Amino acid sequence: MAVSPAVVKAAITLATDKRTWIVIGSVICGIILMIVGIVAAFLNIFSFDDSGSATASSAYVQFIDDIKYGYSKLDAAADSTGGALDKDQIHAVFYTLYFGEEKRLSDSFYADFVECFVSRTTDEDGNEIVSQCNLQTALQRLATLTGKMTDNITQQQVDELCSVLRYGIQTAGDDGNTYSGPTPEAYSDATFARLMNEATKYIGYPYVWGGSSPSTSFDCSGFVCWAYTHSGVYNLSRTTAQGIYNQCAPISRANAKPGDLVFFTRTYVTSEPVTHIGIYVGEGQMLHCGDPIKYASIDTDYWSSHFYAFGRLPIGE
Repeated sequence: MAVSPAVVKAAITLATDKRTWIVIGSVICGIILMIVGIVAAFLNIFSFDDSGSATASSAYVQFIDDIKYGYSKLDAAADSTGGALDKDQIHAVFYTLYFGEEKRLSDSFYADFVECFVSRTTDEDGNEIVSQCNLQTALQRLATLTGKMTDNITQQQVDELCSVLRYGIQTAGDDGNTYSGPTPEAYSDATFARLMNEATKYIGYPYVWGGSSPSTSFDCSGFVCWAYTHSGVYNLSRTTAQGIYNQCAPISRANAKPGDLVFFTRTYVTSEPVTHIGIYVGEGQMLHCGDPIKYASIDTDYWSSHFYAFGRLPIGE
């Protein structure tokens, strides 16, 4: 098909127009710069830590690789016993004993480490039954095997690490869902309505360890103390979650009502049994200072695994 002379002339004019080449050059440069920027950002994210140190990032990656390697070896040894052992507990003890140390130990060490958790018995037919011994027995055996001071490891530390290993690092047990809070019927109680009128002012405030007022934001107990006191419902002096629990009468879940308190344990390592608190709002939900202050279900895997008790303050007494 013949090309029109007018079209050829227009093409030649466009090709020889300086402005055309400027536009084309600008587009090409823009594309190149965008690609370079993306590559640089990618390398920065995966090669450096927050301080820009490639060495620190490399050490961190190596540490994670060593932990994964150690866990895989422990898993292989545990699997060889028939699957009767709690791998998370074994991982937790291993991590506690070897945190910050070289993880690439001999293969036989991992098998011996797992064996410290094994209890072997026989049934009436002479068949071997493999189960897991209690933690104290395992730690005594590990002290002999490793030469480390296992008496500094507590059940609470191990349980907390198990929780992280099983559920991940939770944002105060958040399961990603949005909860609506109290039902309209709950607000028919005047005392509860006063409490929630104050408490809901701070939804969205961040968790701050030791925080006890709107100016500092709150931690879990600081939020509850502030809400009860400044709503006029109950004068609750600043104290810990344990301190609040000590002022409550324990109640069953069946008898819990909106405005009562719900307590949790082992959300961090401490000598006190109670470590977290929320305001129960009914329907299996609480308002608590997670990160941030928000409604949450107490029936998630995280919260149900840490549940301690319901309690009721002596309001009106």
